[in-house]
Amino acid sequence: MAKNDLINDMKFRRKCGAYGLDWGTFNILDDIIVLPSPKENILVLLDEHYNTVGIYDKNDDLRKLLSAEKIIKGIKELYEITYVKFPYPFQNFSLKQIVDLANRIYIDETNHGHSSDMFVNGEMVNDEYDSVYIALLSYIKFLGEQIEQYFMNLYQMKMMGLEYPNVYQYISSLMSNIDECINTNIKKGNRPIPIDVIEYLGQDRDTIDMYEHELYRVIDLLLKQKGIKIKSGFEHYRELEMTEKDTSDLSEISKRLLKILEVPDEEVQLRYQENSKTHEFKEINLQEWLLEDINKTKKLYRL
Repeated sequence: MAKNDLINDMKFRRKCGAYGLDWGTFNILDDIIVLPSPKENILVLLDEHYNTVGIYDKNDDLRKLLSAEKIIKGIKELYEITYVKFPYPFQNFSLKQIVDLANRIYIDETNHGHSSDMFVNGEMVNDEYDSVYIALLSYIKFLGEQIEQYFMNLYQMKMMGLEYPNVYQYISSLMSNIDECINTNIKKGNRPIPIDVIEYLGQDRDTIDMYEHELYRVIDLLLKQKGIKIKSGFEHYRELEMTEKDTSDLSEISKRLLKILEVPDEEVQLRYQENSKTHEFKEINLQEWLLEDINKTKKLYRL
């Protein structure tokens, strides 16, 4: 990373602006962009894609004996490894993997907001609507957005000298509350919908448009795991009934999604550039693509 390249990158400038920071003043340490805040003890740390890695408070008693370089390196390592676990089904993911996957997903509203298309790595996904892969990616997209908001909130709390839970506690609690919201509605015999989740999380109702399509798929995914489905017929759209429980191990299925990150960032950017020129999108069936290697291995064993 060259400083001049960052300064001239509008995406970097916008990220600095979101924190209210000067995009012309920063350092680069171990591939981490270190942004100073108005308070000398508070630093904002970004990775090479301008994702927030952490907020570093030099006055933290636990870190006073270590150099800033060692602390920043430690924050980066924690961001990249799975030493601290997220809840099922993402216990095998690092914070970086969730954020990077979320950045590879784009959800475009269609039919006046009544439906949506998912794009992964610049290609339109043509799997069935109830695909487990689309549902898990929707969940990851939602978590990625929540992680970004978490760091914004953390920065504000740090600037005011207040304590705040770490990102793993925050996301774990968020996922637990989504599950609790669904269970509460099941007990009442009501189908949970996205606005129920947003309200249960104590978030602004006006943000529902940002998350609605993601949350519908997250809710349906969790209902299936609980052996619950929505009654057929439009007049029963908020009613539930029992069905066969989906016993799939979502954590094993989720691990397959990491193949998405094997596509280089440069190739993804080229795809989006080409799409903007031609207004045509290459389609991909995620299930077929993600299972390619597994199916090839099975064929070899048969031979």
